[in-house]
Amino acid sequence: SSSSTTTTVSQNTEVCVGKTTTTTSSACQCDNDCHTCTVDMSNNVAMVGASCTKCKNAQYLLNGECVAVCPSGHEMVGSGSFGRTCVEIVQVRELCVGKTTAQTSSPCDCGGDCHTCMYDNGAPVAGTCSVCKNSQYLLNGVCVSTCPSGYDMVGSGSFRRTCVQVANAQLEQCVGRSTSITAAACSCAGDCHTCDWQGVEVSNTC
Repeated sequence: SSSSTTTTVSQNTEVCVGKTTTTTSSACQCDNDCHTCTVDMSNNVAMVGASCTKCKNAQYLLNGECVAVCPSGHEMVGSGSFGRTCVEIVQVRELCVGKTTAQTSSPCDCGGDCHTCMYDNGAPVAGTCSVCKNSQYLLNGVCVSTCPSGYDMVGSGSFRRTCVQVANAQLEQCVGRSTSITAAACSCAGDCHTCDWQGVEVSNTC
């Protein structure tokens, strides 16, 4: 025959605020720096295992416990003696436009001559550029001062200039230290001698 084991959980619990329960106004006591918690009234002690919901003494609530400092990856929110909390920082990949992210309005910086880019605000790290500033031209996610051979320089003014590939244009290669068509200075990465070149090295073309 089979048998089952049933664990009985005490139902004699109340919320303790300060030193008094909210239901029966009985005397109670939370642990250490905790102001509000769940107590087991059968022995008038705070429930074991992260039962605190509000801290005092300028401590921060983290997973039901009170801590002096929030751990890495968390923001310390609140002021005064009561109700401070640790809030997890959620990394959001969003668009950085100028100096502010489009979704969360957080400060950001694409760096260099890039005006708009993808941005990880939890890192913070700027990603691929989509709009250049300072009269620079966008080429493969990078801002350059002039477009390479085989590309037209499109746009005017300080923003949104781009390098547009000319149809059927012969693309250059970087051979050693100079390009194959215009003899411009170039350099392939690492030990690579010859690679495709579009103002910068084209990835995975060695």
